[in-house]
Amino acid sequence: MTKFGVVQMNSGMNPDDNLEMLEGQLKHLREQGARLVLTPENSLVFGSKEDYEKHAEVMGHGPLQKKLSQLAFELGIWLVVGSFPIRNNDGTLSTTCLVYDAAGNLRASYEKLHMFDVDIADNHRSYRESDTFRAGDNLVLVDTPFGTIGLSVCYDIRFPQLYAALRQRGADIIVIPAAFTKVTGVAHWEILLRARAIETQCWVLAAAQCGSHQAAVKPMVIP
Repeated sequence: MTKFGVVQMNSGMNPDDNLEMLEGQLKHLREQGARLVLTPENSLVFGSKEDYEKHAEVMGHGPLQKKLSQLAFELGIWLVVGSFPIRNNDGTLSTTCLVYDAAGNLRASYEKLHMFDVDIADNHRSYRESDTFRAGDNLVLVDTPFGTIGLSVCYDIRFPQLYAALRQRGADIIVIPAAFTKVTGVAHWEILLRARAIETQCWVLAAAQCGSHQAAVKPMVIP
């Protein structure tokens, strides 16, 4: 039986601290036999617009992406990084899911399609992800030894047509890394995951942030 691992993190604005936390969890999951591991959205950087600007890297280049590649290679796992700030040629940022194979090669990347621009009855009240990130415009699937994986990120989960399209294009597994807020998480996180699985008849892997993120774009306080 193939084992997959899911990492729950309480990421902050310092990528070095987040990497240390992630490396420990990846090693623990590998010891348990995991061959593919999914991390949450904003795994390495979870902060303000200025934090994302500071730590963003060009696709395929930079010390943070190099470290992720090394971890996948050293542990011999497929590593799906929920999202990472990528700097585009036009200077904009994309919140991008990265997929590394067990040799450390970047096999796929997916720019989050749907920006979290909503008003919520919590202390933060207004969320405008599009103030920081540019939305993507492509569906992405990646072939792995475990089946074809369809990629999505967080707020995408509210758009079932995306998952229907991934299934129609051959997805066997769908990943949904996230950083839901407490209010929307308690109300909708689990039921939406179940809905996407039932509709598509795909395996769904989901990884979430946990704890409090006071300085983050999307504070998350799901236990």
